[in-house]
Amino acid sequence: MKKTITMAAFGLLFTGAMAFAADNTEVQTANISVNVGAEAQFTATIGSVNLQHSGAFTDFTGFTSYGFKLRTTAGSGSGSVTVSVAPFTGLGATLPAVAADLSITSATASIGNGISATPLTADSAVSVATFGQDTHATAGTGQVNWKLLDDPNYSTGTTQTVVTYTISVS
Repeated sequence: MKKTITMAAFGLLFTGAMAFAADNTEVQTANISVNVGAEAQFTATIGSVNLQHSGAFTDFTGFTSYGFKLRTTAGSGSGSVTVSVAPFTGLGATLPAVAADLSITSATASIGNGISATPLTADSAVSVATFGQDTHATAGTGQVNWKLLDDPNYSTGTTQTVVTYTISVS
């Protein structure tokens, strides 16, 4: 009988300790917030292109490709990829004609809108892709198709320009 009383007393002591521990539990909470804004990033190298043509006085053509990630603002956001072309160098007096004879078309894969044939002028930006509100892309791609008239008035030799791509979102 003494054993039973001792075990019962121990059982009551243990139960009381558990109840005491449960009564001393404290819970804290924390609020976590993040302001997710509009963002954009080029994700692929644009590279260089040498325009080629298939015969005498046919247009010189080529393309550049690019990749991007972006997020525009829900409700009112927008975005674009623009291209600007610096003045051509390398052919002397015929350079203004070269700039006037360059045009582009563009396309994006599954997101955004490209453009149809658009002539370029040196140092002015042309939008090659546009994006609307609440647009999301983790692996967007685009392509700019270049076309240069093969004008008999051009001097022989190499001419080149620098093309600047800019991606922006709001």
